[in-house]
Amino acid sequence: MKGQGLRNAACVVRKRVEIVNHQVAVAALDKLNFGTVGRVNSPSQVEVSLVDGGKGLRVKHGETESYVHSLWFSERTRQPAWIHEESNQKLFEISDYVGKDHANLKSAKVLGSDLELEYCDGYQDKLDLAPLLEEIKNHNCLPTLMNDGSRQPVDLSLPELKLWGKGFAGKPDFSKDCFDYNDLKDSKENMLRYLQSLKQWGAAVVKNVPRSKQAYQDFLRKFGIPRETNWGTWFEVSAALPTSDGKDASVNDVANTNLEVPLHTDGPYNALPLNFQVLQVLKQSAVGGGSTLSDGVGAAEALRREDPEAFEIIANTSMRFRYQDDHNDLYASRPMIVVDPLTNQIDSVFFSSRVDAIPTFSDFATAEKFYAARKKFLAHLYDQDRLLNFKLQKNDMLIFDNRRMMHGRAAFSAKVSQSANAGDTDEDEDPESVGADVSKVSRLLRGCYLDSLENRYRTYKRIAPLGSRSFSSSAASPKPNTSCSFVHLKDCTPNDVSLMNDLYSSVTTGAHLADRAIVLLKMLGRANEHLEDAHLGAKIDLMEHGLQTATRCFRDGCDEEVVVAGLLHDVGELLSPSNHGEVAASLLRPFVSPQVSWMLAHHEVFQMYYYNESKTPPGDPNVREVYRQNEDYMSCGVPTSSGAFDFTVDFCEKYDQASFDPDYSSMELCEFVPMVERVFARDAYWHTPHHPKRGAVTF
Repeated sequence: MKGQGLRNAACVVRKRVEIVNHQVAVAALDKLNFGTVGRVNSPSQVEVSLVDGGKGLRVKHGETESYVHSLWFSERTRQPAWIHEESNQKLFEISDYVGKDHANLKSAKVLGSDLELEYCDGYQDKLDLAPLLEEIKNHNCLPTLMNDGSRQPVDLSLPELKLWGKGFAGKPDFSKDCFDYNDLKDSKENMLRYLQSLKQWGAAVVKNVPRSKQAYQDFLRKFGIPRETNWGTWFEVSAALPTSDGKDASVNDVANTNLEVPLHTDGPYNALPLNFQVLQVLKQSAVGGGSTLSDGVGAAEALRREDPEAFEIIANTSMRFRYQDDHNDLYASRPMIVVDPLTNQIDSVFFSSRVDAIPTFSDFATAEKFYAARKKFLAHLYDQDRLLNFKLQKNDMLIFDNRRMMHGRAAFSAKVSQSANAGDTDEDEDPESVGADVSKVSRLLRGCYLDSLENRYRTYKRIAPLGSRSFSSSAASPKPNTSCSFVHLKDCTPNDVSLMNDLYSSVTTGAHLADRAIVLLKMLGRANEHLEDAHLGAKIDLMEHGLQTATRCFRDGCDEEVVVAGLLHDVGELLSPSNHGEVAASLLRPFVSPQVSWMLAHHEVFQMYYYNESKTPPGDPNVREVYRQNEDYMSCGVPTSSGAFDFTVDFCEKYDQASFDPDYSSMELCEFVPMVERVFARDAYWHTPHHPKRGAVTF
């Protein structure tokens, strides 16, 4: 058996390949502030024991435990006899060992940063604990070969969607929330930020994209792979010109007229759905021609909340989609709303009245329900809180997720006039280099369909960690000694604003903000020269209290933003004791969820539950109930979920009030630094896109 032969060879070699020693691995992890996970707490807090006669291991990591099959560990071996050196691919099939006694474990122990295993056939192996523990905790996390040769645990999940509409994330504003070609073309960091925003919002606009066909195509290949379709790989969209004898031209799609095009999905008749669509304006019509987008996934989720039965009938009714011309007959059958059966999340939405066919139904009542449900879905699709109308300008490029966003177009004037042509062609522009002659049409867009954006996103995520939280930062920062012209802010010019934004952005990266926040934390410790006794009567100082609280959060599997909140929750205690929660809340509010900032702002009142009755005179331990009775679910203008009260009770009980123990083994501050940097690297007010402070100072 091939697998057994490899195993025997490995038993003879019994040699561990040291990719990188523990100290180097830790240093590498500490430097990564995006994509890679934080370093695990020390191996002394990891316990392993055999279960079911060695068929698996019980792994206790902090306060959580998991049960993992022995074959799972065998799959993750790094022995050279089992792994192809150049491709890094496995040379065995794990099924060969199913049901074999020699695949069971004889012993397992943690030694340093390693997990040492011995199997019943005498084979021994050593595995690095960090990637194992992270993969056990997060199924989207896999060991990844980094550029420096090390293997680090990397979270491969995609950004969480920001659904459009009231009660969701709002919708983007392309008049300001857009990207510039010149910032993206040579900056991996900016390209990563662009792809992240595109995945979150489902659409993006890039300004100043070159008119040169070659430069345009080269740019698109930086973040996707063009797909050939029945329209070709590269196509144009314009109103078809009359023939030489004055007759109307033949068109095979309404898009190639000057008529209004209602919201739709492109190519739902393709067996493999079209992924992302790109449209660049080479010439815009003087009258009409505005673009329309709506979030199909957001509309579907709104329908599910409003009428679950209507949602289910659409998600379980297979539509027929067909396109036919002289050279093609494309057909696919799928529901309008596709739901992932494993997660119950909405995967994609396909809607196109021009090419769909509603099926017959087994009974009249079901048909009635479907038609009513479809009408409700369209109402959500055209909801003004979800619908975005805008007009692209010359050289603007729109890109959107065709499986999520519905797109349309307003009617426009097909008349070619001098006023329409003015400014639409560059001086001495060669139609050959552009790939089109814009002088003969009133409106012209060029486009393509792109695949593999998720592939590019993960690649940029690995090689270009986000270092700046500014939405519009450029690759190069201005010189520090550059100054603005104004002495009164009301006299500032656009150039002044742009300069200051770039300068501020260069010193307010996630790493910079994290450094300053940690300085506040250190002021609570023994190193504070202004405190004679940093313990202030407790058995530990407030800095250690923050470390202990964060450690408990981390070991309990809390979200990273909760861990960071636990670390910094008391940084204002010696600045404004009676309102110190608001200090931490204000510091973190732009970067954490509203529920977490609400907890920070009010936690000192909830902590009184544990000591207020012991004061002289005794106070009411239940003073926190005032928030339960009157909670308006707003935190300084930011809407907060209705579970904020219970979340704060839970935080105080499990983490805050329990963290004054001098014998508790806390994680080191350096272990939290990458987490703090990642939280501060988030877009400010990501949770409330139209928050008035979102564009303050940096934008």
